[in-house]
Amino acid sequence: LLALVALSSAPFLRAWDYGLVSLDDYFYILKLPELIDWAGWESVRVAFTHVKDGIWMPLTRLSYALDHAVFGGWYGGFHLHSILVHSANACLVWWLLRTILRRVYSDARRIDWVCLFAALFWAIHPLRCESVVFLASRKDVLSFFWELLALIFWMRGTSRRDTALAMAFFVLGSFCKPSVMTFPPSFTSTAQRLRITIGSSQSTAI
Repeated sequence: LLALVALSSAPFLRAWDYGLVSLDDYFYILKLPELIDWAGWESVRVAFTHVKDGIWMPLTRLSYALDHAVFGGWYGGFHLHSILVHSANACLVWWLLRTILRRVYSDARRIDWVCLFAALFWAIHPLRCESVVFLASRKDVLSFFWELLALIFWMRGTSRRDTALAMAFFVLGSFCKPSVMTFPPSFTSTAQRLRITIGSSQSTAI
């Protein structure tokens, strides 16, 4: 996993020297003084009540507030934060694929390598560039982090605790990006289809 973290981060590390883009970055990151200068519960209130262009994303805004508190005016640190979340997502993609494939195939070592290459391919694909490097797209990497965790625990589904965690992660994802609200029907159908496929494969193997 350390190799996956390093390789998934490498293509984007140049962003540590980048600043803000004169588009949505300024509106999302510099418009609210309560998030630039941390004001305790008032900052939390602003993050949860302020809506920009119809987008409600309090956890994403709080992540910008954290960046302001830690990095100040060095926006390279903001970019490194996004890269770190992206690397975590690559590890979660590996975990999800491994969880699914180990139910079907018995060669654990080969499965781990296949999942590693698949996760790396996903992580360094050019489609990841905007969501990782464009700070206004922080909502994409953050929401996907929680979505992946929700799907992993939903796929496990071995206890009420797994289901409760899946629902909690879904809620946290929706706090990062409103479109995550469409996730329950999609991951329910996906998980059900995978369970049917896995069950059929296991029956065939038997």
